[in-house]
Amino acid sequence: STTKSQINFTKQKDGTFLADKVTALGTIGFGFIGFDRQDLAANKNGVYSVRQVVNGKVYTDYDFETFSFTETRYINTFIDYDHLGKYRQRIQKTFKSPGNRLSIYNKLINDGKVVVKEGLSYKVELLIQDLEGNLVKVVIPVEGKRQTVKMANEKSKTENYVIAKRPNNYDLGLAKVYFPANTFYENFHIELKKGNDTVTIHNNRVPAHRNFTLTFDASKYTEAEQKQLFIARLDKKLKPNYASTYKRGNTFTTRTRNLGTYTLVKDTIPPKIRTKNFKNKQWLTNYRYLSLMISDDLSGINTYSATLNGEWILMEYEPKTKTLTYNFDDKILDKKQCELKVVVKDNVGNTSNYKVSFYRK
Repeated sequence: STTKSQINFTKQKDGTFLADKVTALGTIGFGFIGFDRQDLAANKNGVYSVRQVVNGKVYTDYDFETFSFTETRYINTFIDYDHLGKYRQRIQKTFKSPGNRLSIYNKLINDGKVVVKEGLSYKVELLIQDLEGNLVKVVIPVEGKRQTVKMANEKSKTENYVIAKRPNNYDLGLAKVYFPANTFYENFHIELKKGNDTVTIHNNRVPAHRNFTLTFDASKYTEAEQKQLFIARLDKKLKPNYASTYKRGNTFTTRTRNLGTYTLVKDTIPPKIRTKNFKNKQWLTNYRYLSLMISDDLSGINTYSATLNGEWILMEYEPKTKTLTYNFDDKILDKKQCELKVVVKDNVGNTSNYKVSFYRK
């Protein structure tokens, strides 16, 4: 079984950190929550290099000097992803987990794991550096001792066991899920639930390396209803979030790396459009740009287009602020009264048309 314990530590006069003694038997590994903050800066940066030394012998040595962008997703194996999903805290492992293909390691003994034998003592040192070479040293005394431990709850075992290196198919009634080979980093018992209108595919505490396919049967809906349906992932508050939905006959499909609860959702409400920095029939002679707010509370914005005095214009969309912006150019300087038309379509085809006039010399 696997248990996880938090270790308390105190800062010593020489600047090092001394942890409480750890008593254990068998194979153990260590992790830490750490970040680097530059002087006068609020943002947090990751640590640059870590060495784990056990009784004077280097067990782990890695740095991010050679980190490749193509390896980014393998960071999921480098951190405790289950802990991140539960507590939003990022624990960095000093040992290498299955599926970890990061090229950051300079040295590894036993994948950075420590085998503790009864009656023996160990001194584990973590040497953590930032990019500038500033060093933090953590000393963890370990004693090989058998003790009665209150076990943490075992991870629930289900009848469905995923072999990571093989493709896996599951039929959940109103939907089917297909995991290609190597979707996951390691084997595990996957929890699958069938609701009246939902399917739950495990939880967000297991990372997926590749997209898997989720297919819904929409045959019970009319053709008109199907046009307004989409696949959605439900958040903790059961709010639907649009998942890119591909429709072929009565089959709706999405490809995603996000585990969780999914369902079919109907969207009948078109997007909203309103002016932001001007009003209808206002004089905008000294304005450098005009902007509008567009939003869709369900399936989300898919496309938008605009014309000014009948001519197509380029408007820039900023999703974070839900703003469409047009920078004035010479096209309309010869016209005093201007008419702006904006068309916005959501992801199921609901469309809004908006018309507004303004004056400009």
